Amino acid sequence: TAPPATPPRPPVGAPSGANLSVATPKPSTPQTQAPTRSVASAAPAPAPVAATAKPAPVVAADPAAPAAAPKPAAAPNLITEPEALALLEQFTTAYRNGDLRALMRLFTRDATNNRGGRAEIAYDYQELFDDSDTRELRLKPNGWLQGASGATVLASFEVRITRGRFWPAARSQGDIRFDLAREDGEIRIRNIWHEER
Repeated sequence: TAPPATPPRPPVGAPSGANLSVATPKPSTPQTQAPTRSVASAAPAPAPVAATAKPAPVVAADPAAPAAAPKPAAAPNLITEPEALALLEQFTTAYRNGDLRALMRLFTRDATNNRGGRAEIAYDYQELFDDSDTRELRLKPNGWLQGASGATVLASFEVRITRGRFWPAARSQGDIRFDLAREDGEIRIRNIWHEER
């Protein structure tokens, strides 16, 4: 609140607090004195208010970034059963056509069979193709084994081979096993084993 106004000032020339009397030797026309206005004392300037600095916003420190989870190891390039069966279809086609080059492309560089390695495989099939006119191979898969680095197809087989018109058709049957692996990104036969019944 503002302080109370100061009391009205007395007329000019009158001492402060003096009793005023009228002087008379002769009457005089009283002069109307302008009423004095009380002057309110100037309100004191408000004390400067110290500017209150706004506190800097508190920013919660980001929690330490969690360590990146280790990437799962890449799944091995497994051989699926449909892929294996497609390979066996190529094998029977090359066998039927007597196409040694196409047949040998289906084997790995370190392939083996009942008699030896890749050279023995090529020799056995070349001899068969040279001595026969027609060949028919039927495979009936009856087992499937899958591993991290390859797969195995178990099957029974039936073979019918003709050698000229004067020779009766030769037939055989038994069990056969194909061990498969990937080589240069392609499925190949690593081992082939068969046993006649």
